[in-house]
Amino acid sequence: MSWSETAVAPETAPDFGDVADQLRAFVRRLQNGESATVTAETLSRAVGDLAKLYFACQEASGQIPAISPDDVSGTEAVALIAGLMEAQSLNTFDLALWLSRAQRSEKL
Repeated sequence: MSWSETAVAPETAPDFGDVADQLRAFVRRLQNGESATVTAETLSRAVGDLAKLYFACQEASGQIPAISPDDVSGTEAVALIAGLMEAQSLNTFDLALWLSRAQRSEKL
């Protein structure tokens, strides 16, 4: 059963695909030189919400959701990982422990 099958959304909630498309369009406009105000607080909330959504999907499906390498570069991935680790005072040892746990659970 996928997370999308278990999620209950209010009738007025926008489709997440639409929200993701709007975010992608916003980022592309910034990449093309348009200006916008993105505060640290707003960015933190957005990243936090996406992390919660990603984790909920992982927990519901029992699998690590695939992220296309076309959607994020290696540099972008490492920058985000570093920011998330700093926010929670995690170090590379903590990350290695979690990854080894995840690999063990995949083999079961």
